[in-house]
Parts: sequence; structure tokens; C-alpha cells
Amino acid sequence: MKAPKHNKDSRKNHNVILYVDTKNIDKCTIDENSSFDQYDMDKDNHKFKIKVEADDTITWSGLSISSPNDKVIITKIKHESDSNIFGRKNLRGRCCDDNGNVIGTVSNNTKGKSEIYKIYFQICEGNNGGLKKVVFRIDPQIEVDP
Repeated sequence: MKAPKHNKDSRKNHNVILYVDTKNIDKCTIDENSSFDQYDMDKDNHKFKIKVEADDTITWSGLSISSPNDKVIITKIKHESDSNIFGRKNLRGRCCDDNGNVIGTVSNNTKGKSEIYKIYFQICEGNNGGLKKVVFRIDPQIEVDP
């Protein structure tokens, strides 16, 4: 029996939000001051995994939990290891929208594969409009359903 074709209408959009304590984070305290769970900063970001399907779209965005004026800007999603489910090493540039988000679409030929990637982000402090000079990195995972 032939497997059914992947229907464009069955594509899903996944929003991955990185919550950051923008007032306290620095290069040495990334894990203590950022999380994919706004209520639990003690979760291990390296174990965070999102499950998707081929052709799904993922939007990464950041949100400050300490100041409504600070902006968390996702600057790059970089493939690190396992399968490259987006078909390129970096998502950035044209993939970024005006809100500091990065958007990627999972390639169709990646069913059953997984990827470890790095999220690069910066903080724009709202009161003075300055950009923190530090680039922060976190290593989560994506798993594509078979």
C-alpha cells in the first residue's frame, strides 16, 4: 500500500519562545536566566526538544521576563549535529523578521530524523536602546516524526 502524500494543508506552525531574564543574564549565567518554559528557569535548555513533521514551520522568538521594554532578538539558528533538517547550516538574514524572530521550514525528506542546533540571541535594552555586546547560545533539539 502506498503511503499518502503529505498534504500542504496539514502543515503546522510551531512557535518556540525563549524566555530571558534580560536584567540578570550574562555570558556565565545563560542557563540560569533563560528557558523555553517561562515558569521554570531551572529546566535544562540542552534537553529541550520540539517534535515536528516534514514541511512544518518553526518560528523562534524571544521574550524578556524582567522588562517589557527589553527585546530578545534571535539572530541565528545554526545546525550543529545529526541531520540538517532545514537543508542549510544557518537560518538568519532573510529568515529574520522585524520582531527579532527566525523562521525555518522543515525539509520534506527528513522524516524520522533529528537535529541538534544552537540558538544565537542578543538583547536590546529598551531604556537606552543599546544592544548587549554578548551573543548568547543555547543547544536544543528538533525531532521530525516518521
